[in-house]
Amino acid sequence: MDGAGSDSVKPSPPSQPQVLVINPKNALLFKGPSSQPATVNINLTNPATKWVAFKVKTTAPKRYCVRPNGGFIKAGDNVNVSIVYQPGEVNDAQERARHKFLVQAIFVDNDAVQLEQAWKEVPKDRVMESKIRCVFEDSELGDGGGLVEKPHGQGLPHTSAGAGNSPDLDQSMQHIVQAATEKTSSVSGQLDLELRRMAEDYRRAQDEIANLRDENRRLREDSIRMKKTISSIGSGGKAAVSTGFGASSGSPQDFVAALKTDLTKVTTIVALVLAVLVGMIFSKLL
Repeated sequence: MDGAGSDSVKPSPPSQPQVLVINPKNALLFKGPSSQPATVNINLTNPATKWVAFKVKTTAPKRYCVRPNGGFIKAGDNVNVSIVYQPGEVNDAQERARHKFLVQAIFVDNDAVQLEQAWKEVPKDRVMESKIRCVFEDSELGDGGGLVEKPHGQGLPHTSAGAGNSPDLDQSMQHIVQAATEKTSSVSGQLDLELRRMAEDYRRAQDEIANLRDENRRLREDSIRMKKTISSIGSGGKAAVSTGFGASSGSPQDFVAALKTDLTKVTTIVALVLAVLVGMIFSKLL
């Protein structure tokens, strides 16, 4: 089991400003009764353009299991560190109030370097450090700075003005959840509106296709009727030529000329009708 081991917090010279983005930054909140094990996570993000080696130490190595308690973080990446609180036989609130963690970081060339050797060789003033205190949900600091036990379930711990300010983690989580819910609702509403618009466009397209099919059917029927009319006109003209020479007051040449004129008129009318219908079809398609 990986733990803090001998990496306990010791006094150190002034360090460089911390390059890692640590969340939570100031305090670790352990929820539930302090007599029971509890787990919290620390997220370490490396915003730099270089590799970073890190260590996580604690003032109470027998009370906490840290995984991982050290390693590398490449540029732009992050690592989650799991911290498990392990209560002792004596549940001492004063002793828990002194529990703290120390996050150390140094720049390295890559993850191929020897980690322990790198920590030994780096100058102390090049080590970047951040301290994080431990807070338990069933305890809070009183106005006099002493640690007062609270029954479990009566809210989050808070500090007095003299003890420093601790972020209200539950309130922060509520804000995050509320913002995520509002964003989800907004996206869902926009998606529903877009789906309704697409359904309406699809319905109109289906109606237009049905109208075009009806128009095409009518055009085919009109074309068939015109062909029948032209055929009947041609048949009547031939009958008149074969049977009407003797009864006609004019010559056969005059009758044929008149018949050709009538056929030309019919052909012209048919052409005009077809042109109008074709124009109607193109107008609907456009």
